[in-house]
Amino acid sequence: MDFSLDVSLQQPRPVEVTVSGDVPNPGLLRFPAGTRLDAAIFAAVESEPDTVEADPMISGMQRLMDSEYALRSVRLQREGGKVDAEADLAAFYHTGDTSFNPYLYDGDRVVIVKKNEYTPRVSVSGAVNRPLELEYKAGDTLQDLFDMTGGYLPEADSSMVMRRRGVGAGAGTLGAGTLGAGTASSDSKGVRIELAETDPASIYVKPNDHFVVPRRENVAEVVTMEVRGEVASPGIYPVAASGAGLSDLLAMAGGITPNALPHGAYLVRTLKERNRVSSVFEMDPARLQRTSDSYNEGFAYLDLERGLMEEYRIYIDLTDEQALQGVSVRDGDQLIIPRDDKVVMLYGQVNQPGMLSYQPEKRVEDYIREAAGFTLAADTERIFVIKAAGRTWMKPEDTNIESGDMIFVDRIPYDDFYRYRDFELQTQTQRRANIQLVLSTVTTVASILTTYFAIRSR
Repeated sequence: MDFSLDVSLQQPRPVEVTVSGDVPNPGLLRFPAGTRLDAAIFAAVESEPDTVEADPMISGMQRLMDSEYALRSVRLQREGGKVDAEADLAAFYHTGDTSFNPYLYDGDRVVIVKKNEYTPRVSVSGAVNRPLELEYKAGDTLQDLFDMTGGYLPEADSSMVMRRRGVGAGAGTLGAGTLGAGTASSDSKGVRIELAETDPASIYVKPNDHFVVPRRENVAEVVTMEVRGEVASPGIYPVAASGAGLSDLLAMAGGITPNALPHGAYLVRTLKERNRVSSVFEMDPARLQRTSDSYNEGFAYLDLERGLMEEYRIYIDLTDEQALQGVSVRDGDQLIIPRDDKVVMLYGQVNQPGMLSYQPEKRVEDYIREAAGFTLAADTERIFVIKAAGRTWMKPEDTNIESGDMIFVDRIPYDDFYRYRDFELQTQTQRRANIQLVLSTVTTVASILTTYFAIRSR
């Protein structure tokens, strides 16, 4: 009798894993089938295991790497203790090799320990993509560490590596059987290992070994700048890293166009980290308070300035050749050359604020008159010219109006304005009262005189 039987698995049975060690959540944990080891560790070390996200590799691996746990020596016991292995989650995190992060099976036991000040460490730094320091694991080779850094930077000298061994671990020695003869030499910088003669995969790492990959000598720094605005050919151009002037850059961009506003140009510079080193202008107002007698308002202003200084401007007059040669450029700078719209901007306490056509012979009062004059709240003693070149505030008598400048008319402060208005109202009321008093007096005198003459005429 022929028959067929189809069986489908609707839902795989979950796996139960026991986690032990100095962790916040030890004990029996349950996971869906197909879960890897990192999920069990993440659930055991997080303070609230119920909040574990669906993909702990993405949401929690960085927290695990920054934790106090020894993730390179996680013990995994299975089959009643018959299989005992060590998993390396750090290698999994840095290389993506899932063999370092095995699947969990029902009945597995995971043992997690913490690092301490006596835990041996190894590191690779210098001209590598991702410098790292992590706990030492027996059997590591230099190639294993290189793989976890993501490889060399383009400027790296891959023919050699410098090695320093930590104090108490045989500093300055290579160790018997580590390298063949003629492959290493020692100087004040440590032990120089020639990788051209020795395969990094054959160099076994010792506890507290620290490797530095040097950069090649005379490697030119790549510096580019972007030119935007009124030039013949806007774009990104290479410049000398030594800090050459901007005149060559303008020449490469074909020079400025006839529509450019050369005295309104500026350089945009971002205070970003370079080689993982913050700018010298990076400041923490809280730290400055310790050595300053400034008031809190001053530090609040400093904090505001710090936010503004994330990107700041260096104003440059492109007609000044000496100024062009004196500007030192940096990688990522942007040179902005605005368009000359032949206008002057008026704003503040004028009746018709806005843009007016620039005329070289006009003065500030001419532009204010063209803007229909002052408003009622205008403070005629506080008129400023904000220059297109540098955005500096100047008194009208100290400068000439140029295209792109702004004229700002300040207002009387609210308190002063209301006090002035109330004073005017009081003055007018008093004036009317005085007039009424005079009229009343004249009427009274006239009435007395009329009565007097009437009596005399009888």
